[in-house]
Amino acid sequence: MFVTDYKLWPEVSEANKQTKPKLLLLYLRALKFQAQSYMEIPLSDYNDQDIQALTQELDKKRNTISGYAMNEPERFWHFLHHLFDKHSVLLAAFDIMGWDIWSQLYKTSYQKLIRLPERKVYPYHSLQVFDNESNITQTDTYQYVDAQQVEYFINQEHSENTSVLLALSEIDEWQFVEKLKTKGISSIWIEPSLAVLSELNDDQFKSIEGVLFNPLKLEGFTPLIEKLMDFRKRNIPVGVALKEGSVIGQTVYAQFAPVLQKVFLTNKPYSLPATGIEVEEDRLIFKQAPGLGLAFVGDFW
Repeated sequence: MFVTDYKLWPEVSEANKQTKPKLLLLYLRALKFQAQSYMEIPLSDYNDQDIQALTQELDKKRNTISGYAMNEPERFWHFLHHLFDKHSVLLAAFDIMGWDIWSQLYKTSYQKLIRLPERKVYPYHSLQVFDNESNITQTDTYQYVDAQQVEYFINQEHSENTSVLLALSEIDEWQFVEKLKTKGISSIWIEPSLAVLSELNDDQFKSIEGVLFNPLKLEGFTPLIEKLMDFRKRNIPVGVALKEGSVIGQTVYAQFAPVLQKVFLTNKPYSLPATGIEVEEDRLIFKQAPGLGLAFVGDFW
């Protein structure tokens, strides 16, 4: 049996009712085992109607999730796949929380549960999200660019050392990879949707520096684990990129750091009263705790 809840952050009140929330925060607790987990969904790419649709879906499916009997995470994923057939981002978020709770039941970290190499400290890179007001004259920067902004990005002044992290939603957007190359940008990582990932061929993978796996775009940890192992066998460099979020997102996205070539995290994380991974200037430090190691401070939840 589960208890589930959600909050929009920051909360919309009469004082700031014109302020759009930045995160949808999710909570899941396994009653029998007294284990709990948290996840966040960044909302910058969602309009008010989309956000309302997500919260309505959560309200509608809350009782169904509450009645689910905890078992293996893979079975939980199949249950969620049918439950959230129109909202894959919710499927992904609950799948991640399911893995977190399952790890806590075994009193081990998620990394140890899936037998990742055991290290405590990992390097990471800070990324800058490109928009129409971005200054990209800096050297050795990593720019996260949506496909809709590529044309504008190409026409801006940039360093030859700039690396581009390009989000692709449709396979037709691959043309932007070629356009970036014609402008002398050779360091290109792509963050594909599940649909794009299934259509790319080996030659296309070899023509870029690597692929970024976004857990929320790839329906959670369960599919991501399988795809990650497949790409490692094919010698395709893999990374993750969190363009916005808090310590919750940073902790979740960095879980596969032991087997990733690159970890990119936002340089402006939201300040939530939560704890997880420690992010220093050039490294990530995991604390030794069961599951993902996430917790909220005080009475936030």
